[in-house]
Amino acid sequence: MRVSRENLITLGKYALKMGLAATLAAVVAERLHLKYPIYAMIAPIIIMGTTRGSTWVAGINRIKGTIIGIIAGAIFESLFGSNPFSLLAATTLVIFLCRYWGLGEAYRLAGYVTAIVLLEHSDQPWLYAWGRFLETLLGIAMALLVNTYLWPSPATESLSKSLTQILTDMEKLYQIVFNCYITGEYQEKAINELRTNIISSLREEEKLWPEARQEQSGLCWVDESWEFLIRRIWAHISTMSNIALDSQGNTFWQGLAPQLTELAQATSTSFGKLVKAVTHKQSSIRLPDLEQACYAADKQIESLQNVESHNYPIGEMLRFASFFYNMASIARDLLRMGDRYTKK
Repeated sequence: MRVSRENLITLGKYALKMGLAATLAAVVAERLHLKYPIYAMIAPIIIMGTTRGSTWVAGINRIKGTIIGIIAGAIFESLFGSNPFSLLAATTLVIFLCRYWGLGEAYRLAGYVTAIVLLEHSDQPWLYAWGRFLETLLGIAMALLVNTYLWPSPATESLSKSLTQILTDMEKLYQIVFNCYITGEYQEKAINELRTNIISSLREEEKLWPEARQEQSGLCWVDESWEFLIRRIWAHISTMSNIALDSQGNTFWQGLAPQLTELAQATSTSFGKLVKAVTHKQSSIRLPDLEQACYAADKQIESLQNVESHNYPIGEMLRFASFFYNMASIARDLLRMGDRYTKK
C-alpha cells in the first residue's frame, strides 16, 4: 500500500511522541526509585492518542482498569488465596463488571492486573497495588505532558485533516459511481476501497468533534450541522452506488445526459472547494456554480412528464428517479455546508 509523504510525517511524529513519553516516564520512575519503572514506561505506549483529549480518555480508562484489577486481586488473594479457582473467579468478575459498566478497553487491563496480583504478588498484594497505581499515574502524566506542552496536537487540526480526507474520498467515490451509472461498468474494487477508507475516517471524525468543541479555538465551522450533513451525503452516495450496480444497461437517463453531467461536474468541483477552504482556513466559501447546475437539472427533469412511460420499464424509471434525487440531495447538502461555513 502506498503511503503519502504527509501520512509518513504524521506516523513518524506519532511514533516519536510515544517514544519520548515512554522514555521520560522510565527516567522519572527510576529517579523516584519506583520498584517497577517498566509499568510507567508501558502506560504512555498504550494510551498515547493523536490528541490530548483522546490520550486523557485512554488514560482514565487505564487508571480505572488498574484500580479495579489491583483491588480485586488483593481482595481475592486475602479471602481465598492464590489458586486457580480464585484466579478464575476474580478475572471473570472484573471483566464482567468492566463490560457491564461500559468502561471500554479497561476490562482487558483489569483482568491482566488481577492475574498479576494473584500469581506474582500474592505475598504483598496491597503494597504492589499502591506501587502499580503510582507507576501507571506517572506514565499517564508523561503522555499528557508530551501531548499538551512538548508536542501539542489540537483536536481541531486533527478534525480538519479528517474532514478533508472524508470530502476528498467522497468526491472520488461520487465520480466513480456516477461514471458507473452512465457507462454501466461497475468498478467494484475501487468502490469498496473508498468505502472502507470513508467509514474509517467517519469513525475518527466522530470521536474528534466533542474534543474540538471543548477547545473552542481554530474551529472553522459554525455549528454541528457539518457533522450531520457529511453523514447524509455519505448515505446518498451509498444509495447511488447501489443503484448503479442494479442499473447496468439503463438508458432512461440519456435524455438528460448534459444536465446530469453538468451537475456531477459542479458537485465534484464543490467538494474540492470545501476541501480547499478547510485546508487553508479560508474565511468563507460560495458555491454558485453548483446552485446553477441544480436549477438547470431541476428544470430539465420536468420534461420527464412528457416521456412515453411505456417505452421504458417502470423499474428503470424508478431507479433513475432515485439516482437523480440522491444527486440533487448531495448538491443541496454541499450548498448548505458552504452557507454554514465561517472561519472563527
